[in-house]
Amino acid sequence: MVEPVALETNTTADGTTYGFGLVGAFGLGPGWMSVDWNNTWTETNLTNDPVRATIMGLRFGLLKWLKKNGKAIQPWIGTQFQQFESKTDGTIRFDEVFPEVPDPGFTDEVRGTDWYMDLPPPQKSIVDDILDAIDDKTSGIGTEGHSITYRMNKSTTKPWNMVVGMNYQHNFHWNFRGEFGFLGTRNSFMASASYRFGFKIK
Repeated sequence: MVEPVALETNTTADGTTYGFGLVGAFGLGPGWMSVDWNNTWTETNLTNDPVRATIMGLRFGLLKWLKKNGKAIQPWIGTQFQQFESKTDGTIRFDEVFPEVPDPGFTDEVRGTDWYMDLPPPQKSIVDDILDAIDDKTSGIGTEGHSITYRMNKSTTKPWNMVVGMNYQHNFHWNFRGEFGFLGTRNSFMASASYRFGFKIK
C-alpha cells in the first residue's frame, strides 16, 4: 500500500483454482497465429467468494524445420492480457497482516493524514479499531483474538504485457517449450516438456 501511508505486508492463503479456456489457431505457410482465452475462479480461506480472473493471449510465430528426422523450432512473439475481479471481501487474522511489530509512530502518521481526517465517523471508528490493535502489538500486548474484515477494489497496474517464446521439437515424440513475459510491472517464465506416444492404428 502506498496511500494514505506506505505499508508493506505479506500474507499466505490456501486455495483452490478451477476454470476453463478456449484456444484457436491457424497457419499459413511457415507462419501461424494463435488466440487463447481462459477464465478461472480461485477460492481461498481469506475471501468470502471466489475471485475471478480472465487471461487472453495473442501470439504470432514461425515454424522452421531443421532436419528430416523431425527436428524443428518455433519462435513466437505476442501479447497477453490479465484482468481480475475488482471487488474482494473476506476476513483475516490481525497477526497475519502484521506478523512483525509495526514501526513506532505508524498509527500517529495515519491519524495525521488528510485521508483519515476526511473519513465519516462510522468509517473512522473502524480505522481506529485497527490502529488501536496496532498500538497494542507495538506495546507488546497480545493480538491473537483480533481479526480484520475487509472489502477492497483492486486492479492490475498494467493489464497488458509482451511475451516471447520458442518451442524446440527434438523428434516426433519430444517437445520442449519456454516462454518469457515482460513489460510493465509483471514478469513471468514458463517451461514445459511434452511427449507424444504416436500410437499406430492399422
